[in-house]
Amino acid sequence: RAWKQAVVLGGSMWRFGCSLGAIGGGALMRSCRGVAQWPHASKLLATLVQGLIELNVILCSTAVDACGKGSCWRMATSALSVMHQHGLEPDIVTHSGAIAACERSAAWPYAAVLLKSLASQCLQQDTVTWNAVISACAKGMVPSQGLGMLRGMQECAVRPDTTTFNSACAAAWNDWRLAVALFTKLLSCGLQHNSITFNTAISVSERARNWRQAY
Repeated sequence: RAWKQAVVLGGSMWRFGCSLGAIGGGALMRSCRGVAQWPHASKLLATLVQGLIELNVILCSTAVDACGKGSCWRMATSALSVMHQHGLEPDIVTHSGAIAACERSAAWPYAAVLLKSLASQCLQQDTVTWNAVISACAKGMVPSQGLGMLRGMQECAVRPDTTTFNSACAAAWNDWRLAVALFTKLLSCGLQHNSITFNTAISVSERARNWRQAY
């Protein structure tokens, strides 16, 4: 594969004492991101820290994204820490990538912390970011946290969308009454339901063993 050839070429350059540079390092990182090869992305990040390649926000963001696609939230959050240690300010793209990594791994406490850090750094919290945190709560099976995030989203005047309510409904887990209430709220907000909405509601009712409501 092309990404393997890129990694081999990069390694050959280092062994022969050639400097890869920020452009070459970025190309390598992007090749790993495209196929979610987070182990290689994390090794490249370690090389950045050693000073063999110039560290910058774009490279670190790419590393975070690669780790996120590989569902490796620990490496994604570590990349954020590396940025802070080197005086770099992660942007909304970097944070969103780390939150997405936490969402894929159901690491909702860390997703919530990252969401909170956006406000402290005066970065804009958008619907996609909130949705990822609510989804992380759903995957982590913590209904109260997921609903708390939904309330927090509305308090911050961030407009929910259909995905928001689908994720919140999934977070309800086996509370079919809550799922129905969320479905009603979705309609009252003028949002369109989709197949995911119905499938999620049916799953909640099934877990609650309420076949009448599912019907």
